[in-house]
Amino acid sequence: MVFAVFDTLAVGFFSTSSGFIYGHGLTQLGVQTLGVIVITCWTTACLGALLFAIKQITSLRVSKEEEIAGLDFTDHGSNAYAFKENFLASNENSTTSTLGLAAKLNRLTKTKEIS
Repeated sequence: MVFAVFDTLAVGFFSTSSGFIYGHGLTQLGVQTLGVIVITCWTTACLGALLFAIKQITSLRVSKEEEIAGLDFTDHGSNAYAFKENFLASNENSTTSTLGLAAKLNRLTKTKEIS
């Protein structure tokens, strides 16, 4: 997006007929700046309306359990990385608080919520 704004404003700066540097005028730069402002406001308004509509229909976030288990397991049903096996194997001999997370992963796996 930064480059798109720069490219749009560059027309106002470097135009040989009416640009600020070569054409010695601020008219084209003003028009290009106004265009950037209008498009930014329009995009923000449309995105806000779309996100509001989506939020009214469904949640924009996943549940805490799905986030902990990993979306590759819960959404796709497969292992994108070797994290799950390494995590469970490394925590089997551990007595830290992460055993609770390993137990949740085991429970979700056994109930086929994740594979």
